[in-house]
Amino acid sequence: LVPSVTNNGTALGNVCVLLEWNEQDPVDHFEFNRNSKIQKIQGNRNPFVDNPHWGGTIFEKDCK
Repeated sequence: LVPSVTNNGTALGNVCVLLEWNEQDPVDHFEFNRNSKIQKIQGNRNPFVDNPHWGGTIFEKDCK
């Protein structure tokens, strides 16, 4: 994840835009239930679904 995807080779995405999306579309009941079903299959959970504030806590510094 990078603040800009221009000339960044293997960049996965614009972290600033992803953080905006995270705020605009919070985790809902459907996503939480999906995360639980995935846990039953894979044995692990997506921590960003369980703790949506972690995105900003971890990556917000990259957008300043």
